[in-house]
Amino acid sequence: YVLKAYDEASNALAFTLNAVAPGDVIGELVVLLDPGLAPGTAVPLQLQTTNAALIDDSATESETVANGHLLLQDGLIVIGSELVFANGFE
Repeated sequence: YVLKAYDEASNALAFTLNAVAPGDVIGELVVLLDPGLAPGTAVPLQLQTTNAALIDDSATESETVANGHLLLQDGLIVIGSELVFANGFE
């Protein structure tokens, strides 16, 4: 399970209506994989829609898949054959 909290006063979430995919990113999930996985191996990532929600700090408002206000997208991690560095680090 992953729980991510935001302080609305200092770090409010702003969303763009009908943003193109991937939409507004609100967090990152770091995943440790078996270093023995062969290049080309696809590791699926599936999100549990029944537990996923964005809830305000007073728990009076919520965005969920069930109420049609939250869209989740599953994904894949594909193991590559070379190292890729982000932000120009090598």
